[in-house]
Amino acid sequence: MPRNPKLTTLEGLLSDEERDAIMSARATAPLHPLAVLLTGESPSTTVIAANTERAARHVERRDKKWLGALKKRLLQVHPLTGPASALAELRAYGGLLDAGFDVSPVATAASERKPDFKINCNGEEMHIEVQAKQHDEAMAGELEAFHRTSLEESDAKAVSTTGPCVTISMIDVHPFGKPKPGKPGDTTRTNAISKISQIKEDEHQFTEGVPGLLWLDFQDAQNLGMALICEDVSPVMSYQGRVGSGVLWYALYGWKGAPVFDRHCLLIPFAGKSVIPMEHDGRFRRSTKLSAVLISFPNATMLAESFRAKAPIPDAFRRQFPGLSWVHLPSSVIDWTANQVEATISMQMQMICAMANDPAYTPLA
Repeated sequence: MPRNPKLTTLEGLLSDEERDAIMSARATAPLHPLAVLLTGESPSTTVIAANTERAARHVERRDKKWLGALKKRLLQVHPLTGPASALAELRAYGGLLDAGFDVSPVATAASERKPDFKINCNGEEMHIEVQAKQHDEAMAGELEAFHRTSLEESDAKAVSTTGPCVTISMIDVHPFGKPKPGKPGDTTRTNAISKISQIKEDEHQFTEGVPGLLWLDFQDAQNLGMALICEDVSPVMSYQGRVGSGVLWYALYGWKGAPVFDRHCLLIPFAGKSVIPMEHDGRFRRSTKLSAVLISFPNATMLAESFRAKAPIPDAFRRQFPGLSWVHLPSSVIDWTANQVEATISMQMQMICAMANDPAYTPLA
């Protein structure tokens, strides 16, 4: 297969033999995350590849040693979370360099739990931990079995059919896990809220008193944003007359007992089905270490600040944040003025409780 001219920096790290090994790592999904970028078959993959290549060029100019050391993880074929995490860290490092941040990788031993990067913001240090969210483990297994079976059935049909044929197979995908039948309040949406809220929950990579940012990379070309969109940073979204809760907003700012909307109609409520209570507090309500979360989609970058962090992110970071690629300020929740985030979240809590129109749902004091 010819090399991808849009990924010259990344491909330059690989020999022909190493590239072939990546491309043939799996005959069925999940393919190697770098192989998906190297083939460049879909528009969404093209955007992710462009973001990754741009980041790689900045890192190559600044830190060839780090980029060279990344190669070992990029070549890993099992488990595939290794190269996925490596690509996410590359995009974060390169993106920060591109925006002019004074950023450095944090050297760690295999047994150490430290952040991936640190930033110097006008003399104030800030720590960054990068996470590449993957499909729920059980769902990933189902997808692999599905693709393997579909390929076998397609090959068998091609052999038994004399003329051209088309084989179509379908599977329902729940990136954050399937709801458990009969379990109250367990839906695709609440599963996603819970799983995102728990990412790096032990917070061993962060230090009390030092601003800490969790960088969530949703640019794995295989999961295409985990079915999330920009509006998920908002408390509610609407489509064709129905209201749904923003998964990322609830994962960060939600509270135990908050109304979670799932295709809810404000005019004709479906009691007990389209509005269910949240079973836990959101991440920012449980943490004082975590200062903010950055969400990185292929074509959107949002920042969500905590209102409880003991060490808020520096104002210098806020002002430089719009320099990152694909920044979407309208979907970001930022403390531009003192207590702005807390006041905004308070109003949004009152809004969603009013939309629920049920005395059982009340905002926190």
